Amino acid sequence: MKRIAFFGLALSCSASMMACATVDDAEVIIPKDSGGGDSSTGDALPDTGSDGSTDTGKSDTTPETPEKCTPPLTDKRACGMCGTQTRSCTSSGSWGAWGACGDEISGAECSIGEKRTTDCGNCGKQNDTCDNTTCTWNTGTCTGEGECAEGEIKTSTASCTVAGEVRTLVCSKTCKYPDVLSVPCAAPKGWVSMAAPPTGIDARFKHSAVWTGTEMIIWGGYGTYVSPSYSKKNGASYNVLADTWKLLDSTSLPTALSTGYGRYDHSAVWTGSAMVIWGGYDYYSSAYKADGGSYDPTTDKWKAINSGPLAARSQVQAVWSTTTNEMIIWGGYSSICSSSTYACSDGAAYDPAKDTWRLLPAAPISARWKATTVWTGTEMIVWGGASGSSQTYPSPVFRDGARFDPKTNVWTKFADPAVEIDGRVDHIGIWSGKDLLVYGGFGTYISPTYGKKTGSRYTPGGSWTSMTSPTDSDLATPTRFASAAWFGLGKLWVWAGGNGSSSSGIAVAGGATYDPTTDKWASMDVTDAPTARSRPSVIWTGKEAVIWGGSNYASGSTYYNDGKVYRP
Repeated sequence: MKRIAFFGLALSCSASMMACATVDDAEVIIPKDSGGGDSSTGDALPDTGSDGSTDTGKSDTTPETPEKCTPPLTDKRACGMCGTQTRSCTSSGSWGAWGACGDEISGAECSIGEKRTTDCGNCGKQNDTCDNTTCTWNTGTCTGEGECAEGEIKTSTASCTVAGEVRTLVCSKTCKYPDVLSVPCAAPKGWVSMAAPPTGIDARFKHSAVWTGTEMIIWGGYGTYVSPSYSKKNGASYNVLADTWKLLDSTSLPTALSTGYGRYDHSAVWTGSAMVIWGGYDYYSSAYKADGGSYDPTTDKWKAINSGPLAARSQVQAVWSTTTNEMIIWGGYSSICSSSTYACSDGAAYDPAKDTWRLLPAAPISARWKATTVWTGTEMIVWGGASGSSQTYPSPVFRDGARFDPKTNVWTKFADPAVEIDGRVDHIGIWSGKDLLVYGGFGTYISPTYGKKTGSRYTPGGSWTSMTSPTDSDLATPTRFASAAWFGLGKLWVWAGGNGSSSSGIAVAGGATYDPTTDKWASMDVTDAPTARSRPSVIWTGKEAVIWGGSNYASGSTYYNDGKVYRP
């Protein structure tokens, strides 16, 4: 008697014949003299091809060589995605064709006997096989991996002679780092930690920051209580490449800056050789300021400046005019300007070389404070801002603006933006080199928030063009105000700020870039980024942004005296 083993298959036989087992892995015994001759059915689990089809050694569409069998014997085999197919012995004593593959596993990953080679790890390969019971992939061992993952970055200071510079090695598509010395030394990319400031430069926001070309200079501000006031009257300079701080001299502070208990919400500009401070508010003395001083980082000395013709005020932005070499200020917040609206409607230009002031002609826009003020290279643009004594819920907020040419001493009012850009304050207003870019801010309540997530671009002498609003995936919490913003490498960069759902503005993190050429937003890298903060100072050096200070609320609560450098 011949013995044929069927593993993992079922077999049914005629009742007139010897009983056949139908249990998996049963041994089936067929009488040698059953009249069917050698009725072997071949391998119970035939080979399968890489496409999952069962390989019997013959095509299902090609007539098979007749095999002798005893009817009504049936045969079964595995097929496809863990399914089965059967055939029956015909009355002539030969096997019929295999039937359709049935009972396959729905959603199976692979077919019986299928194999594949896939990428894995760092440019490695693995050979996977299909599990013949579950028709899921059995993952093979990853072999032939490279030293790194594509895009992975590491740095080295090998042979770099400039302090702070490194060789930034980027893993290639073939999962290899370039030779160290083949990569030039440069400042590291991404978010880079800053050294802690010197003792005395305690946590603050609403301070000023200017860029000298080699250093960031911060001064003043409001922050952690140091008896007897929250206001600050000290400052420091930060060398970005060397990652070092230096306290500014305090012994030479002019009387205007040394008397009282510091100031915040003041204006500051860089003239090309000195930082000029003017205006602001002294918290402890409850006094608005109409004076200032000038600091020369080369000599580390201060000097007094002429107070000028304007009434004391705070929250007045200033620009440096490169055509007339003057600091120009306009507007501001002060009960001296108006006991009801606290809004100022006048401005002046200061010439540090002559230590003289001149009043600006009357502007064609109404009095306001905290308006966007930018310098285009030939004109000062003023847009937006607010009026009213309440800074928590300012009213009204404005959506109009004007340009001032200091060379001709002429104002020009320009058209309001598209209707969807409503009035706002604490918004982003940045000069791109071609357009004024306006985004975000806080203003008129439009259900369900005071915050804004719309923007628009104004071309001087031209018109406004609406900006696409960022999605939540572009910029988490897109309704924000009191953010850090700068324009560099052809893009507007927006970082942190206050949540626009309320006037208190709990600080949010994250940032995004806006490309005016494509009208598209994209999220910023958050790896090792600073903590969430509102009203931090930011300067753009031409290569990197330096973000420092700020608070956990736009209205202030907990203050910071740390920051980071971001290099795209």
